[in-house]
Amino acid sequence: MRPLLLVPPVEEPRPRSTFWDQQVPSWLVSMIVHLVLLILLALSWQPKGAGARTLTLQGTMAPTDDGRNYYEDQSSESLAPATASSLAGELSLAEALAFRSPPDPTPALPSPATSMVGLQALEGGLGHAGQAAKGPSAGGTRGVPSGKGRTQVFNVEGEGTRFVYVFDRSASMEGSGGLSPLEAAKAELLASIDRLQPIHQFQIIFYNDRQWIFNPSGDPGRLPLATPQNKERAKKWIRSITPDGGTRHEEALLAAIRLRPDCIFFLTDADDPKLSDSQLEMICRRAAGIPIHAIEFGMGPRSGPPSFLARLAQMTQGNYGYVDITRLGQSP
Repeated sequence: MRPLLLVPPVEEPRPRSTFWDQQVPSWLVSMIVHLVLLILLALSWQPKGAGARTLTLQGTMAPTDDGRNYYEDQSSESLAPATASSLAGELSLAEALAFRSPPDPTPALPSPATSMVGLQALEGGLGHAGQAAKGPSAGGTRGVPSGKGRTQVFNVEGEGTRFVYVFDRSASMEGSGGLSPLEAAKAELLASIDRLQPIHQFQIIFYNDRQWIFNPSGDPGRLPLATPQNKERAKKWIRSITPDGGTRHEEALLAAIRLRPDCIFFLTDADDPKLSDSQLEMICRRAAGIPIHAIEFGMGPRSGPPSFLARLAQMTQGNYGYVDITRLGQSP
């Protein structure tokens, strides 16, 4: 008998494993496919209904009625006031993902000039502030009205739209007996400002050995409009000024010149120190065409050669007046 030869069964080759079979579970593959489908569906979805639209997120930041900010579309219709939730509902998902806040919001803020026009309007001169913002004046300064006006201090007249008053408040202006020179000057200053129209601008500088500048806006370099509200503020401020200290004419005049007004009213008792010829020439050069109208307080009738005040007015094409302080408060 022949021995049986046992032949092992032949196994069929098994299919080769793929990367997905070995590495990625089937549930993960299914989740990825569904996520892709959801993203494609979201990108193709657009809101429908009344008032829905896609916005171009370009423009300037502006406040809504509820105090929040939005970006206003400048290429089509303006965006109606909206809350954050309603604004988000009008954006496509792609635009919302692409939107980035500006790194520096400073350009969206109003300019200082625009802020001041708004402030002046709130102060009660809305119509006049609007006129002031229309264009440059004859002097070429933006935001200054073109209608000229006239006012005076102790019958010394000045003309323009921008007026600066430089008044001495040193101890020598206190006087002795009767109406003090400073009180008389303050009363005349109030009357002069009261003659200005709301489209005009003015500034007040009281000085002794330093300067005190009327500053209702917080910016001493800005000339307020002559609105009723600013006149009332000026009245309260002027009444608080008292005589004290020494006298430094030059610095006060240069501060007034830097404001580039149409004219300057300069009032002092011409006490020492007087301005020298070189100082007068320098001031005249800096004024560069700004007339300085000088009012001189003195004891008794004017006599002797022209004072430095009279010469300064002549050199700058301004007017000059003399006031005998012994006659203050008396009828003319």
